[in-house]
Amino acid sequence: MSRSSSPSTSADLRLAVGQPVYLREALPQIGLARGAIGAVVMVFTRPRLAYEVEFVGEDGETRALTTLLPKQISATEPVG
Repeated sequence: MSRSSSPSTSADLRLAVGQPVYLREALPQIGLARGAIGAVVMVFTRPRLAYEVEFVGEDGETRALTTLLPKQISATEPVG
């Protein structure tokens, strides 16, 4: 099967600045639960692909700003 016809994974897709993302895993050290919604604020390509993601509370204040790997976030809400 060629790469173009294989199913996409989060590691295959580049996320864009401003795009909402969901945490695939909890990050208790910074107070974030699995499924928390954030927004991509920066894309890094070196030394490897990573995203700076901001998580904002209901009051509009930043709860966390952290760099995450593609395997840690998804453009779609995690199931289960």
